[in-house]
Amino acid sequence: MFLTLKIKIMETNKKQPLINQMFEGKVKLLLSVRNFEESFAKHSENLQNYLSELVRNYERASDYLKEYAHPDLLKRSEDLINEIHVYANQCNRQLIALTEALLETNQVNYEAWKDLEIHKSHLYESALHFENLGLNYFKEECLRHWETDFVILKSSFQEQIENELNTARFVLDFIGKYSREERQKVLGILKDTSADDVNWSDPKEQEAHFLKAIRQFQEEFEPKTNLWDSLMELLAGGVHPSPSERIMLEKWNDGEQKEREDM
Repeated sequence: MFLTLKIKIMETNKKQPLINQMFEGKVKLLLSVRNFEESFAKHSENLQNYLSELVRNYERASDYLKEYAHPDLLKRSEDLINEIHVYANQCNRQLIALTEALLETNQVNYEAWKDLEIHKSHLYESALHFENLGLNYFKEECLRHWETDFVILKSSFQEQIENELNTARFVLDFIGKYSREERQKVLGILKDTSADDVNWSDPKEQEAHFLKAIRQFQEEFEPKTNLWDSLMELLAGGVHPSPSERIMLEKWNDGEQKEREDM
């Protein structure tokens, strides 16, 4: 956890990377947002595109089975393809429901998200079973072709889908935790700390930008403790910071700022 990492840095007094990977990703994501509802809609659309592309690949795999596999295998493959279609369609329906709720009523439909996660898990399960049909049946050249073109969930799609889901959930949680007025304040800070000109390959420039943004959030939200804590919880990956950790972060921020002023 980010806060624990900061404590260890202070205890050892050694130069360490400022931001751990999870926290870095969340801050980068937050700094890229210009409109929360539109951001969610964009990632929802990306997810639907990935799911549709995944289904199209499995449809081509089904055609390959029909051409080269024994008829006894086809019934099982058809059942699995049908399951893949059903679960992918259900995922897309939940994504559409989530997007419509945000854009039309500014409400977070957590039931739809819960259903989305369930259908996604079923989709993964059916997809892996389908891939295993060819892995267990084909030999030599046909097997190599199947492995290259149709064993695709983990190699080509799952990471992208999960990244989009994690991003969409982060945006969704932000909308659920903050009022429209509070989100407007956040967007104002994001505009002031625009990341467009940041050289993300330069650790010092990245560090300075993160500190600037976090400090502005702290100044805006810390007087309202629940808002500051909820922000840190979101950025830390859903782990609620304890009072001592929050104080330690504040001291660490103050120390970093003083160090920079003394340079």
